[in-house]
Amino acid sequence: MGQPFLGEVRMAGFNFTPQGFLPCDGSLQPIAENEALFNLIGTTYGGDGQTTFGLPNLKSRVVIHQGTGTDGITYPLGQMVGAESVPLNSQQMGPHTHPFQGANAPAGTPGPGNAYPGQIGVGFYSTDTNPSNLVQMASNSTNASGGNQPHNNIMPYLCVNFIIAAEGIYPTQS
Repeated sequence: MGQPFLGEVRMAGFNFTPQGFLPCDGSLQPIAENEALFNLIGTTYGGDGQTTFGLPNLKSRVVIHQGTGTDGITYPLGQMVGAESVPLNSQQMGPHTHPFQGANAPAGTPGPGNAYPGQIGVGFYSTDTNPSNLVQMASNSTNASGGNQPHNNIMPYLCVNFIIAAEGIYPTQS
């Protein structure tokens, strides 16, 4: 592969940052040590613009193209949105119930697969699925769950290392 363009972001299948590149980890860099790179990306990814500038932070991120998407939303260069986990509360789930049925028949199997809680017997569960033997359990036998706790909100992924060229050909606009 030829010489990279200064500021070019690459994906790498190894876990280190090679010479001439910096990690895309959102770190702040001194402008005095990377003037040419600062001239290209400025403070798009952070920094004060006086002594420091930020590198793109691609840790736990999905890369999308800048500009207006098919959804009609404009995504400016450097915008970071989304979250790795979000709390799911009752207002987001909508009203619903989880009726819980039991079998009015003796329990005879130890496992719950294709079975209902049954009357005291050899096991805890009954495999009797006759509709006339199924009874609605008390409404307080099941509780609300979740408790507004966060849940994972991460797309399927493959881990790669993102790096940005700190040395290379200065790109010109055509």
